[in-house]
Amino acid sequence: MAKEKQKEETKATEELGKSEARRGTTESRTEASNAASIEVKEKDIETLRKSLQEEKNRAEQYLTSLKYLKAEFENYQKRNAKDMDELVKRGSERLARKLLSVLDDFERTIKASEAVGESSNLLTGVEMIQKELQRILKSEGIEKIDAVGKKFNPELHEAVMVITTDKCAADTIVEELRSGYMSDGRVLRPSMVTVANPPEKQSSPSCGEEESDGEEPEDNNITDKVTNKEK
Repeated sequence: MAKEKQKEETKATEELGKSEARRGTTESRTEASNAASIEVKEKDIETLRKSLQEEKNRAEQYLTSLKYLKAEFENYQKRNAKDMDELVKRGSERLARKLLSVLDDFERTIKASEAVGESSNLLTGVEMIQKELQRILKSEGIEKIDAVGKKFNPELHEAVMVITTDKCAADTIVEELRSGYMSDGRVLRPSMVTVANPPEKQSSPSCGEEESDGEEPEDNNITDKVTNKEK
């Protein structure tokens, strides 16, 4: 009886040992499997991290390209608007040049009537039309160039005559033969003028001004300017 009981205890111990061995093996396998799973997950995370960085870099490239395209399109719009404004200005200037010849006829008619002392409703009407044309041109940025009494400026004036006089300083414009006009700061056509040339290189008073003392005489080179232009 005692032997049988001992055998049963021995058998139970062996079974327990085998069970523990199997459990240990299972745990080892589970740990190995978990370790492998963790390694796979870390590789997957690294792969995802690299993919995310690549997509981020690609998105930044697209954003940079979009910014360049936007800047180029804005520059194109500015150039296009500038070109359109230039076309409009050139069209206005072409029309203005044609109207200026009409204004010249009006001015000649008015001067001729004033010269003979003529005064009539017709002359008044011509003056009104002249002023209205000048107002329209001014509204388009076209203004008359000041000439009489001003110092000759080759960029604004065209000297067609020179008179010798001691009543005005050298290079002073004494008469305007044809009005000049400017368009937005650019000369549309220069004024045709007569310029004073003193008989001696002395300081002469400006037209309508008193002579001042101590001023240095200016070079009388307007005659050369007119001569060179005629050539």
